[in-house]
Amino acid sequence: MLRCGGLRVASSSKIECRPVLLGQDYMRVPPEVFEDRLAYIAVRLNRELTDAEILGFVEQVDAEMIPLSQLRSPEELFDFLQPIPFPRINLSDWLQNSIAQGWKTFEEIFPVQEPQLALNFRSRDKRQGVKRGKLFQHQNNHFTRLIGVQPINREMQISVELYPTAEQIYLPHNLKVNILNETGRSIMEAIATQTKNIQMEFKGETGEPFSVQISLGQMCMIESFVI
Repeated sequence: MLRCGGLRVASSSKIECRPVLLGQDYMRVPPEVFEDRLAYIAVRLNRELTDAEILGFVEQVDAEMIPLSQLRSPEELFDFLQPIPFPRINLSDWLQNSIAQGWKTFEEIFPVQEPQLALNFRSRDKRQGVKRGKLFQHQNNHFTRLIGVQPINREMQISVELYPTAEQIYLPHNLKVNILNETGRSIMEAIATQTKNIQMEFKGETGEPFSVQISLGQMCMIESFVI
């Protein structure tokens, strides 16, 4: 799982994401992160902090202010990161009752059950699929993300769902979910406005990789899977 700010891309490697506001022509890097980083990525944020654009990156820094003109291009970033082994959660293992650590059943996530969500959660089990979830907390924003896998003929149907916790009616405003393919390109996107839940479904073949990116303001999280 990756988080913007300090992205941990391997057991001993981190990437530092640094925000660049509109009008700035530099990336600021605090001295405390001058070392122990694989790269430093400049991310341009809009005024509402709802959209982000990767401007480029550098491998090393020795000053707090890095001119944007010194950045390597975003196109080089994927090739630069390509050798890094990203751990992926194997969803086919879930069908063999081998569930990745941290992914919980409905009853574990919601001790006080919510009828509609319980129905959504259990309906997949009746179709011989598996669905598991995780709670997520970021500042005052709490929500639950669910991942499901179900065999259909020779393919697998994958579901990605987000729900607010019992204390909230809606998902956090401007919460964005992207489904990324193997190259990191977004193939599906959903943004919460006054939204009670987000549900996304797609089909894939066994062994096919994908990632789920969830972002909210300056927070960004990527979790990688293989079908």
